[in-house]
Amino acid sequence: MMATSSSAATHVGRRDNNEDNYLADGRLGLFLVADGVGGHEGGEVASALAVESLQRDLTPEGDAPREAQVLRRAIQRASAAIHEAREGALVQMGSTLTALWLLRDRALIGHIGDSRLYRLRDGQLECLTRDHSLVAELQAQGVPVGDAGPMAHILTRALGSERCDPDVELAHLAPGDCFLLCSDGLYEALDEARIVEVLQSWPVELAAEELVQLAYDAGSSDNITGVVVRIP
Repeated sequence: MMATSSSAATHVGRRDNNEDNYLADGRLGLFLVADGVGGHEGGEVASALAVESLQRDLTPEGDAPREAQVLRRAIQRASAAIHEAREGALVQMGSTLTALWLLRDRALIGHIGDSRLYRLRDGQLECLTRDHSLVAELQAQGVPVGDAGPMAHILTRALGSERCDPDVELAHLAPGDCFLLCSDGLYEALDEARIVEVLQSWPVELAAEELVQLAYDAGSSDNITGVVVRIP
């Protein structure tokens, strides 16, 4: 775990309730964004369970290669907790999860669903996660999707399903790296040039709130959440 600066913000957007949840815990070096499955009752319950479960299970010490399995198991336990709570009005609930866990000079990335993790390094913005969505899978197969319409938000993997298969990867850190974890309500409303502009020019303590507000002003119809983390 290392000293970092960070900020986080969320906005209900133009929805009746906010199904997004996040964590920015510098003590643990743990940063999370979870987006409850849209359109189902209990999305906010599922995303809250995901965040609470990982914060409880992960500790600030550890060796990154070994901790990759620790992170994978923690994500699977969070998924199992959501699955076990699926009854009554909550029977269809689920959640995405994107996690950044900082350990010494490395970062662990845990991901399931279509929230995203971006890294800004030397002026170049790169998405470090792959969407687990029907549209992304069709695109990977070379199938033109055009205006995906209702298909755009169909997930192929999510927390709460009977089988949880998250992506867990190890990434090296460089001084000055800046990370953005965000829900689709943010990245679908802003082009990459605007994201880069904010991450480069705004103090990190204000960057998340600015990105969330810009996404809302751009007409985002979803809940909007962003967490910004900068490496010294």
